[in-house]
Amino acid sequence: MTNYKLAFLLAASLVCGSLATAACSSGGASAGSEPKAGAATTTTTAAASGDSIGVAECDQYLAAYETCLKDKVPAAARDMMKTSFENTRASWRQAAATPEGRAGLATACKTARDAARQAMSSYGCQF
Repeated sequence: MTNYKLAFLLAASLVCGSLATAACSSGGASAGSEPKAGAATTTTTAAASGDSIGVAECDQYLAAYETCLKDKVPAAARDMMKTSFENTRASWRQAAATPEGRAGLATACKTARDAARQAMSSYGCQF
């Protein structure tokens, strides 16, 4: 079980670092690349709990991760992982509220998915 915790903490660190890098990058989104106001709710599927971030890559990752937690992760590890997962969701939702943060979220969520694919493979989760 210690290996699972270590792998999860490594993945969480990678996600946080990617998100921080993306949110703090000096290049902002160009006016032409900014999504339209109504596009966020129509282009993505909500995460399993119904909490959509509004970025397709993030919503897909969150839904897959939440399903993995619910269906595959043993109860002993689930609580710690769920707390971290909810913190990540809240951070991404906050980042999606600004054009600068939103611009980097797709990349950060792809990175998180790739890290989770490796970290959660021992549970039989698919990302």
